[in-house]
Amino acid sequence: MFSYPECNLPKVLCHGDLTGSNITFGNHREVILINHWENVHYGSAAEDLSYLILTSLNPKDRRNNYLKIFRRYFYTLVDTRHIKFKLHEMKEFYLAFMKYAVFFSFPNLALILKSEKLNDHEKQGAVQRWESVLDDAFEYESGGYVSDNEHPLTAQNYDTRSVTDAVLRTRHSTDYPPFSP
Repeated sequence: MFSYPECNLPKVLCHGDLTGSNITFGNHREVILINHWENVHYGSAAEDLSYLILTSLNPKDRRNNYLKIFRRYFYTLVDTRHIKFKLHEMKEFYLAFMKYAVFFSFPNLALILKSEKLNDHEKQGAVQRWESVLDDAFEYESGGYVSDNEHPLTAQNYDTRSVTDAVLRTRHSTDYPPFSP
């Protein structure tokens, strides 16, 4: 049995189902609207971003860039808010949250598989992405996740795309549609 990951991050208002398909972007890549607030609750300050990364990025982009994304988010908070937590705590939450995200994203995956709007290739891509998160959650829980010993500040990322670019690219990709129908 598993429960919501314990962490020292502050509790904030969380969307609860923040996927790429629940975000509407404008012509200049700005967020215009976030839809479907049915699961709103208080949770970790890293929850929504973790869920967005896990459900909206293809496996390669997710694995190669999650630390970069958290660094950008963290230092934006440092510059604009008085925060009392560390970057490594966000990474620890993300890794522990993977199994939770797999469990709670499964109903969305089932809806994708039943959807008549998506073709078989798109459905297979969603399954492959969900399975990759499941594999990573298992590897983390068993102590073998690749970035376990990687420090969030010094991790090497050579990809310069922004989070918005990655989410938008994934939303329009037939290989890995987001985990929402």
